[in-house]
Amino acid sequence: MPILLYVSSNLPVPQWFVKNVTSKMYKYIWNGKPDKIKRNTLIGNIEQGGLKMIDFENMVKAQKLMWIKRIYSDDQPSWKAFPTWLTLHVTRQTYHHLK
Repeated sequence: MPILLYVSSNLPVPQWFVKNVTSKMYKYIWNGKPDKIKRNTLIGNIEQGGLKMIDFENMVKAQKLMWIKRIYSDDQPSWKAFPTWLTLHVTRQTYHHLK
C-alpha cells in the first residue's frame, strides 16, 4: 500500500484504478466473498465499530492536496521553481484574458 500511495501522490490516478485497488483490498479481506460489513463502517474508528481500514480514494485525494501545502510553504527548494513559475504564468494569462 505505501508504494501505491507514493506513486499516486506524484502521478495522475484514473478513477478506474482507484476503484480497482479498493475492490481488490476488500476482496482480500473477505476472501473473495461479498462484503459482510459496510465499507464505511470498516473505514471508521475502532470505537465506532470500524477497523480503521484505509480509504484509498480519500488517501489519494489527501496526497494531492499535500502538494498544494508543499508548493505554498515558505521554504525554497529547487523543485519548486517550475510549479511556482507555472502557477504565476497561468494566473497572469487568465487575468489578462479576463480583462
